[in-house]
Amino acid sequence: MMPYDRRRRLLSAGSLYLDVDKDLKETFEELTKDENIGADLEWRLKPLRAEFKSKGNDVLFRKYESRLQHRLFSVLLMLNVVINFMDTFWYFYFKTDFIFPYPAMLRLSALIVYVSFLIIAHHNEKWLRTPFARIVAAITVLMAMIYAEYGGFLFTLTGDRSTFKWKRLRPVYYLIICNELLLPFPSRIYSIVATALIIGIEMAVTLVWPHMSDTNCKLLTPHMLNSTVATFGDYYDDYKYLVSDLFFYGCAACVAYYVANLLEIVNRRAFLDHRRCVESKFKLNIEKDQQEGLLGSCLPQHLMQKVKRDIKSKYVQLMATTDTNGDNSKNQSFSRPFNELYVEKFTDVTILYADIVNSMLLTESLESPQALVETLNELFTRFDNRAEANNCLRIKLLGDCYYCVSGIPEYDPNHALNCINMGIEMIEIIKSIKDEYQVDVNMRIGVHTGTVLSGLIGLKKWQYDIWSADTMKAAHMEHDGKAGYVHITKTTLDLVPRHLRSEFIISEYNVNPDETTYLIRKSKIHLSAAKYVKQYSRTESKTVDKVKYHRNSSLSSRSSSYIGSTNLSRRRTVLELGNEYSLEQFRKMLNFATDTMSNAIDKMPLNLRRQYDISHPSLEINPHLLHFIPKKQQTMKDLGKNPVKHIHTVDKPNELKYLTENDQMFPIYLYCSAIISVAIMVIRFLTLYDEHTDWLEFWYTNGSIVFYFTIAIISCSLFIIHYRKHEIPYYYRVLIWFSITFSLILIASLEQIQCPVSDRVKTQEERIEDIDRHNNSHECLYKWSRYYTYSTVLAITSISMFIRITLWLKFILSTVSLVLVNALTQHHRCSVFLKIDTFYNKQDVQELEFFSPRLAHMQYLFVVYLMFYIIDRQIEYILRLDFLWSAKLKRERHEAKVTRDINQLLLKNILPIHVAERYLLNTPDAITVDDLYYEAYSSIAVMFAAIPNFFINESDTDADDGLKILGILNEIICEFDRLLAVPTFSHKIEKIKTIGSTYMAASGLKPGRGSVDSVISVEEQLENLYVLIRFAMAMMKTLRKFNNRMKESDELHRDFQLRIGIAMGPVIAGVVGSVKPQYDIWGDTVNVASRMDTNGLPDKIHTTEEVAKILIAFESDFRPKCRGTMIIKGKGRLTTYLIDGHQRDDNIVQEIYGLI
Repeated sequence: MMPYDRRRRLLSAGSLYLDVDKDLKETFEELTKDENIGADLEWRLKPLRAEFKSKGNDVLFRKYESRLQHRLFSVLLMLNVVINFMDTFWYFYFKTDFIFPYPAMLRLSALIVYVSFLIIAHHNEKWLRTPFARIVAAITVLMAMIYAEYGGFLFTLTGDRSTFKWKRLRPVYYLIICNELLLPFPSRIYSIVATALIIGIEMAVTLVWPHMSDTNCKLLTPHMLNSTVATFGDYYDDYKYLVSDLFFYGCAACVAYYVANLLEIVNRRAFLDHRRCVESKFKLNIEKDQQEGLLGSCLPQHLMQKVKRDIKSKYVQLMATTDTNGDNSKNQSFSRPFNELYVEKFTDVTILYADIVNSMLLTESLESPQALVETLNELFTRFDNRAEANNCLRIKLLGDCYYCVSGIPEYDPNHALNCINMGIEMIEIIKSIKDEYQVDVNMRIGVHTGTVLSGLIGLKKWQYDIWSADTMKAAHMEHDGKAGYVHITKTTLDLVPRHLRSEFIISEYNVNPDETTYLIRKSKIHLSAAKYVKQYSRTESKTVDKVKYHRNSSLSSRSSSYIGSTNLSRRRTVLELGNEYSLEQFRKMLNFATDTMSNAIDKMPLNLRRQYDISHPSLEINPHLLHFIPKKQQTMKDLGKNPVKHIHTVDKPNELKYLTENDQMFPIYLYCSAIISVAIMVIRFLTLYDEHTDWLEFWYTNGSIVFYFTIAIISCSLFIIHYRKHEIPYYYRVLIWFSITFSLILIASLEQIQCPVSDRVKTQEERIEDIDRHNNSHECLYKWSRYYTYSTVLAITSISMFIRITLWLKFILSTVSLVLVNALTQHHRCSVFLKIDTFYNKQDVQELEFFSPRLAHMQYLFVVYLMFYIIDRQIEYILRLDFLWSAKLKRERHEAKVTRDINQLLLKNILPIHVAERYLLNTPDAITVDDLYYEAYSSIAVMFAAIPNFFINESDTDADDGLKILGILNEIICEFDRLLAVPTFSHKIEKIKTIGSTYMAASGLKPGRGSVDSVISVEEQLENLYVLIRFAMAMMKTLRKFNNRMKESDELHRDFQLRIGIAMGPVIAGVVGSVKPQYDIWGDTVNVASRMDTNGLPDKIHTTEEVAKILIAFESDFRPKCRGTMIIKGKGRLTTYLIDGHQRDDNIVQEIYGLI
C-alpha cells in the first residue's frame, strides 16, 4: 500500500494535469504556435496586388506608400545637394583656365531646385501627398538632375564644344537607381518611362560622339589598314562599346526594378500582415468582450479580475519556462493555477432566500421541457432585473430556490431595505405568473442581516457562493416563513429607517419561541413593486404571448433531442456582445481595421525630423545606428532622464528576433547575384574581347576562375535552401552573402590587374594606347577603361541586393571593398588605371572634365557606394519600422488572445464544456442572444452528497476562523473534483454545483444525445447508475483518507462523513437567466435525489426503490438493503434502500489510487 500523501500527489499531479492543467497546456501550446498569420501570403507581386484589390486596401496602401516615398524623396534631395556641392568643389579645385564656369552654373541651378523642394518637404509633408504633387516634384527634380549632367550638350549643338566635355564618366547608373527607387512617382510606369528617357539621352550622346571626333578605335592591323571592305569585325569594333554601355544601363534598370519590386513585395506583405492582425484583434476583442460579459454575469467583477490575474501569471510562468527550457517544457505537468482560496469576508450585509411554493404544480402544468425552460428563464430573468435594480447580487439558483445578497462587494447602507423591497417585488412577479398559468404558486422569502464569507471553492464548476451562520439563518427564515410574505429577523428590521416602515405592513411572527421575527408585505402606499409589475407587464406583453404560443404549439417539428433555440424578446444582455458575425459586424470590422491602419500609418515615424527627435517618448529605433532601443518607461529609471544614454541602449530581444526572422526572399537574392555575375562577364566579353585575344586564355583568367567559383556557391546555396524549404539560419545566410559578394568584388578587382606575361606580348591596354597614339587622341582608352568601372559598380551593387542582411554588415563589406578596389587602382604596379594615368600625364588633359580616368573611376565608385549606403539605411529603417509595427499589433493580438483564452478556460470551468462552447462565437452552432439552451433526458442518475457535520458557527465567522474552516471544505471539494479527471468518470460524470457543503453531480448527460422520445438501452441506464455509485463510493473513500491525514496533523477536530442520495429518472438540463446564465437540471428526479440525501444516513448511499430493483435485477456488486417505508416531503410514503459506503470495490480502488 502506498502512503496516502504519495497517492494524493498522484491525484494532484495526474488528475489535475488532465483537468485544469490540460486546458492550460492546450491553450498555451496554441498561443506559442507560429504567430506569423501572414504565412499563407504569396511572395509574388501579382497575387499580392490582386489580393489588395479584392480587400479594398489600395487607398490605405497608397497613403502608406506616399509616406515612404516622401521619406525617400527627402533623402534623395539631401544626397543630390551633397553630390552637387562635391562636384562643384572639385570643379573649381581642378580648374586652371579663366573660362566662364558653365558646368558649375548648371549644378548650382540644379542645387536651387533641390534645396527648394527640400524646404517644402521638410516644412509640411502633406503638401506632397497627392499624386499630382508627387508627379510634379519627381519630374522637376529629375529634369534638374538630367540638366546638371547633360545641360552642356545644348551648348555643343550651337557649335561650342568647349563647354560640354565628352570624355567624362557620367553618373547614369546613379540617375537610373535614384529615379526608380527615390523619386516619388505614384505609378511604376512613370519610373520606367523616365529610365528609358535617361538611357535614351545617354545613348544619343554616345552616338553623336563619333561624329564630333575623327578618332577610329579599331585595332591597328595590316589587314585593317589595307582593307576597303567592311567585315563583321569592323562593325563589332564600331559598336561594341555602345552595346556594352547599353547592356550596363539595362542592368542598372533591372537592378532598380528588382529592388523596387522587392520593397513593394515586402511592404505589401507587411501591410497585409498588419491588416490581418488588426482584423484578428477585432474578432478576438469581440469574443473577449462576449466572454467577459458572460463571465462577469457568472462571477462578481472583483473576484473575476483576481482569478484572471492569477491565471495570467500562470501563463507568464509557462512562457518563461518555455523560453528557458525550450519546447520540452510544454510536456511537463505544472501545479494548478487555482492554489489560492478565493474567499472574502463581508460584514453588514443582508441575505435573501426565496423558494417557490408549489413549484411542482407549475412544472406539471407545462406540457413540454421547452415550456418549462422558457418559464423558468422568464421568471429568473425578472428576478435578476429586480435584483440589479435593488442593488442586490444574485448568488445562485437552486432548482426553484433563488437567493441573493445586498452589500457585496461594496457596502450599501440600505442593504436591509434593498432585500425587503426585492422580496416584495418577487412576490408581485410570482403573482403575475400565477394569474397567467392559473396555478396556485407563491413565494416564501426569508431575510437576515449579518456577516458572510463569499467566494469560490473547488476546482471545477465554480459558482459564486456564500457561507456563514447568518446565511444558514436566512435559509431557516425562508423555511419557517409564510407564503406571500417576507420573513425577516429583528436584526434586519432594526436597519430599516423608521420613516420608511410606514410603506410596509409589519406583523410579528413568533414561529420560534426563543426569537421574535416579522412578516412584511406591501402596504397600499408602497407603490414601487406594483408600479414595476405594471410597467414590466406592458413592456413584455410580447414575451408572454410568445411563451403561451410555444407552450400550446406542437413540438413535433423539433428534433427528438429537444436542444432548444427558442427566441424570447428579453432585454439586451451581456451575450449580445458576442452575437454571430453578421454583415453589419463585418462592415464594422472593416471600418475598424481601416481606421486603425490609417491612424497607425499617420503615427509611423517616417518623417526624418521625427526620426531624429531623440526626446520623443515613442522613439524605438536609434536614429543614427538604427538598432532597436527599449521603451523609455523601461530604461529611464536606470538611465535617468538623459535621452542620449537612452538611445544608445540596445533592445537585445527585439534585435535577436529581427535578425533571426526567416527570409523567404533569400532565393531571389541568389538569382539576382547570379544574374549580376553573368552580367559582369558579358560586359567583360563585349568590351575586352578582340581578335588578338586567345579564346581559352580569355575564359581562364583569375577573374574567370572566381566567377566559376561564385556560380558554384550560388547553385549549392539554392539547392540547400530548396531542400530545407527556405528555413536557413541567419548566420548561414550571412556566410552565403559574404561568400558571393566578396567573390564578385574579387572578380572586378582581379580584372583591373593586367601584368604583361612577357615583354614580347602586349597587354590589351597597351594595344589601346597604340591606337590613341596613332589617332592623337585619348577616346579609345577612355572608352575601354569604363568596363572596369562598370564591373566594379555591379559588384558593389550585389552587396545591397540582400535587403534583409543588416545594414552595418553591408556597410563594413562595402567600405572594405571600396578601400580594396581603390588601393589596387591607386598603388598596384599593374593597375590598368594607373597605367592610363601615366599615359595621360604625357598627353594634354584639357579634354577631360574634373578628373582623370583613375580619379573619375574612384569618384564614380564613391558616389555609388554613398548612394547604396543611403538606400540601405532607408530600407533598413523601413524594415525595422515594419517589424515594430507588426510586433506591436501581434503583441496586442496576443494579449487579446490570452485574455480570450483565459476567459474561455474560466467559462469551461463554470459551465459544462459543451454548453460553454455553444455560448462562444467560434462555434458553428453558437447560441445567440435570444436562444435558450435546454435538453431533455429520459433516464439520468442524479446524486446529492452532503457533509452533514460541516458547519460554520457564528463565533467562527466573527473570529475569522471561518476562513480556515472554509479552507478545509475547499480541500475536500478539490479532492472530489480531482476524481472527475479519472477516465472512468471523466466522460460520464458531470458536476452540477456545490450547495454549501453539498456536492451535486449527474451521470449520463451527453450533449445532443438525450431525449425523452429516444429509447435508452437498459445497459446504458445500468452503466450510468454504476458509474455514479462508484463515484459516490470513491468520494467516501477519499473523505476517509482526508480525515486520517487531518487527524495525523492535528488540524481537524471533526470526523467528516458523507451522506449521499441517488435517484434515477427523466431530467431537463439547460441554462436559465439571461442576465446571469446558470446551468442546472430540473425535474422530479432531482427533487427525489435531494430528498434521499436529506433523509439519508452518514456513510450510506440512500436510493429509491427503482434504483435498488435495477441493481438487484442485474446482480450487481452493490447490495442495496431495504430501509423500509418513510415519509418523503412532496412525495408521500416511499420505500427506500441503503447501500453501505464501506463496500469494497477493488476495481475502482485500483483505477483511482493505483493501490493494487
